[in-house]
Amino acid sequence: MIHPDAVSVVHYNKKVVPTEVSNSAMVFIIAYLLIVFLSTIIVTFFNVDLATSFGAVVATLGCIGPGIGAVGPAGTYFAFSPFLKYFLSFLMILGRLEVFTVIILFTRSFWRG
Repeated sequence: MIHPDAVSVVHYNKKVVPTEVSNSAMVFIIAYLLIVFLSTIIVTFFNVDLATSFGAVVATLGCIGPGIGAVGPAGTYFAFSPFLKYFLSFLMILGRLEVFTVIILFTRSFWRG
C-alpha cells in the first residue's frame, strides 16, 4: 500500500527467478485448479454429492489414496458408474504423468513433426 506502482523481482536462493519460470508455474497452477473444478462439476452431474465428487477428483488427480465423503478412508468407489470409474482413472493418469505432458499429447503440433 506504500508503493502501489512498485515492480518487484522474485528471488529464490538469492537468485532472480526468470519471468518465464514464474509464468509457467502460474499456468500450471491455474490449469490444475481448472481441471479440479471442471472434473468436480462433471462428477456431480452423476448424482454424487459435492463433497464426495470433490474428494474423488482430488484423490485421483493427486494420486493420494482416500478422498472425502463416500470415498473416504472407510469408503470405496464401488457405487460409481463405469463411466465415472473410467473418468477418474483418466484423472489418475493425468495426475501421474503431470498435466502438461498429457496436454501436449492432445496438441496438433506434437503429432505433426
